[in-house]
Amino acid sequence: MLTWFWLVEFAFSMAMYVVLDGFDLGVGVLSGMVGGSLRDEMVSSISPVWDGNGTWLVVAASILFGAFPVVYSVLLPALYVPLAAMLVGLIGRGVALEFRHAASGTRWIWNVVLCLGSLLAAFMQGVAAGAYAQGLPVVDMKYAGNGLEWLSPFPLWCGLGLVLG
Repeated sequence: MLTWFWLVEFAFSMAMYVVLDGFDLGVGVLSGMVGGSLRDEMVSSISPVWDGNGTWLVVAASILFGAFPVVYSVLLPALYVPLAAMLVGLIGRGVALEFRHAASGTRWIWNVVLCLGSLLAAFMQGVAAGAYAQGLPVVDMKYAGNGLEWLSPFPLWCGLGLVLG
């Protein structure tokens, strides 16, 4: 019974992350395609809430670690590179969102970092989801791959699809 509770909580937190932070990532990616006051309006629409929206990812990872440790122990080594790259993108996006307001002459740099960080995070989330959907080699409840299963065409197309979506 408790397992079902945590599964529902995990699904809820992932759904909240996809919807809420997906909007933030979309604004970040699209901000690279516009300029001037429209970009400022777009970024202003997410500025008050972007950090809270990312909290759902932390909640989902914590639930996965605490309630489903075997799944966590299989997924993490299989997806080290995409998840690390995703975190780099999320950190870059966060730094850019915080620093672009205070910057004057270097604001263009933070705009580029915002766009690229959002693009990297979204792409790597799609790659990770695609690698999971494709299937990971597991033997005796342990990851048995080489850590590069995410480099096959299907996960890469999933990453592109997530960015475009």
